[in-house]
Amino acid sequence: GVNPRFDKGLVLGAASIDGPSDMTKVQAAATVTLTGDTAIQFQGTTLLINNPSEGVFNQVMPTDQTIYVADGNVTLAGGEVNGQLTIGTNRTIVINDSVTYACSPWRAEYDWDCRDGEGVVAYNDDVLGLVAQQNVLVAQSAPSTMRVEASVMAIDGTFTIQNLSSVPVKSFLAVYGG
Repeated sequence: GVNPRFDKGLVLGAASIDGPSDMTKVQAAATVTLTGDTAIQFQGTTLLINNPSEGVFNQVMPTDQTIYVADGNVTLAGGEVNGQLTIGTNRTIVINDSVTYACSPWRAEYDWDCRDGEGVVAYNDDVLGLVAQQNVLVAQSAPSTMRVEASVMAIDGTFTIQNLSSVPVKSFLAVYGG
């Protein structure tokens, strides 16, 4: 069997947090709203978004950006996030490849993006929230080794590997977030 490993520890008996019951707050906070299936590639401070009903465009990712996709699944091609972003949909999010922060917690001690003016590891201002009404899935075709640096929430579904029972064992899937 496969058992999770909690590198930063596991806290038992922590107080519960009530999550949302639907996408109302994410939809209301949206700075960009799209309809229909949407593919997103992270490119640092820029997103490449492909949506058949909206066209293809490069969207600069400002701080506190929220993208809401109505009546469509979101496919994340992966890449590096440099900024603060929430992506929500009333359907499913599928993650095809690693999604990492520019100031990655896995390499912060070596990463100059994470250092202050004096070279001291000081902060990480990169944040990604993935919120789906249905499921958040790691694609069946995803690489056998990958990282997902994001806070992930599947309101009515689950966060799992797509078609888990028929997928070869992945060698390493690291999730850093809430």
